[in-house]
Amino acid sequence: MKPGTKPKPTELKELAGNPGKRPLPHGKRQARGEMPRMPGGRLSALTQFTWVRLRAALEPLGLLTDADPEVFELMVRHFARAIEADELVYSEQLVLDGEKSSYRHPADVAFVQHSRMFLRYATEFGLSPSSRAALDVMLPGEEDKSWAELLFEGTQAAAEGKQRTTSLSRSIGARSARALAGAGLGTLELARMAVKEGMDLSSIPGVGPATVRKLEDLQ
Repeated sequence: MKPGTKPKPTELKELAGNPGKRPLPHGKRQARGEMPRMPGGRLSALTQFTWVRLRAALEPLGLLTDADPEVFELMVRHFARAIEADELVYSEQLVLDGEKSSYRHPADVAFVQHSRMFLRYATEFGLSPSSRAALDVMLPGEEDKSWAELLFEGTQAAAEGKQRTTSLSRSIGARSARALAGAGLGTLELARMAVKEGMDLSSIPGVGPATVRKLEDLQ
């Protein structure tokens, strides 16, 4: 590998408007198939949620192929591990008392390490803040929302307690939509992706088999 700055994928250059204005090497890349479904059996609930949320944001942009599942899985695993480590520190305390002196909670060290690794992988997929700003793209039908808002909309709806009518509530009813929003799946796109990826949505309080069937019919 040549030293220096790593080359940016052609797809990201196209989304950013090819700022360098150099000819893009379209002939070097072969069209690939769709990225396989999430390996849910070996992923924690938080890792599955992260997979669904990020796939829903990236797939419409053509940034995921059948060559990417392993790298994508590592990325979402690091995010989940970082959050789990931080929650452990929060439930206990940052500084622990030892026999001779106080020491930093080991989980906080793990949080920093997993956060750094997640950001490394996220940059590869154009998910760092600077990458989002450079892309400045919008998904179909969402022209009034920024890229960052789209990426985190599923959790924003729950955090802010929004009660407005959405495409999700119109499709499955307000009660089930609120339940999904509380689980971080607050948009129709995220809910459909969760069903497509095989997540057990009926385990979420307020989401029954009938709701899952409605979402399956929308695939």
